[in-house]
Amino acid sequence: MLLALLGILHAVFPQFFWYLNHGWRYKNAEPSDAALGVTRIVGVLAALLASGCFFLGST
Repeated sequence: MLLALLGILHAVFPQFFWYLNHGWRYKNAEPSDAALGVTRIVGVLAALLASGCFFLGST
C-alpha cells in the first residue's frame, strides 16, 4: 500500500518529486513538461501495479 500511496503522490505532485530527485542539484532548475509528464505516468503505473498486487495477493 505504501507503493500505491507514493505512486498517487507522484501523480498529484510531480514537481515536488522532480525537485527531490533532480532539482536540488542545480540552482534555479525548472522541470520540463516532458519530465513532469513522465513523473505523472510513472506514478500512475506504480499505483496501479501496487493496487493490483495488493488485491490479487489478498484473494
